[in-house]
Amino acid sequence: MKILKKIKLFLFLIILVLSFFKIQNFCSNVLISDVYSLSYDPILSKELSKSILQYTNKNLKNSLPDDLFKKLKNEFPVIENISVWRSNPNLLNVKIEADIPEYKINNNLILTKQFKLLPIDCFTQNAVDSLESILIDFNKSNVDLEFMEFISNFPKNLLLDFEINYNSKNDIFITSKSDKQFLVLTRYNKVLSNKILEQCKTIKYEKNIGYNKKFVADLRFGEQIKVSIM
Repeated sequence: MKILKKIKLFLFLIILVLSFFKIQNFCSNVLISDVYSLSYDPILSKELSKSILQYTNKNLKNSLPDDLFKKLKNEFPVIENISVWRSNPNLLNVKIEADIPEYKINNNLILTKQFKLLPIDCFTQNAVDSLESILIDFNKSNVDLEFMEFISNFPKNLLLDFEINYNSKNDIFITSKSDKQFLVLTRYNKVLSNKILEQCKTIKYEKNIGYNKKFVADLRFGEQIKVSIM
């Protein structure tokens, strides 16, 4: 019986040792090691990329990947996706992908594809130079759900010829870039189109408005077009 007990104890110790090595090996696979390589989306500014690297070096060594994702995304909302993979057992690759910039807001903020409002310096100059601008009076309105609905439905091709001045959800001015005296007043849930704007232009020309007066076509009342001269 003593021999049998010794054999059982020996087998138990072997299983315990093997389990310990398995746990250690598992942890080494899932933890972010000291040897890692960060790559950044090219639309991210150099300053922001540097900040991400510094934050990673300071806070995220030996972190679990899920913690890495959460901490980085919380600290840097511009990050849309993080990809992690090993090119070899000793090197962890981390790829940072940014949310896509869609519009300039007041020329100092960026509205992204995922409707995040971010400082313009998150992105490179090349990434924002070609973006169309939207003016928002933050004293009267915020980037809220109504604004999101409006900008989601606004035809992008119209931004080539018109500027948006968003004062509030029911007070949105669309101004012609080529004719600053031609304005359209609309609300957030009004669907605009080239056809409607051409109708407004036709009314303006038919009324033969002078060059020193502003023509405002108000589209906020159903299918009506109310005209005022300012």
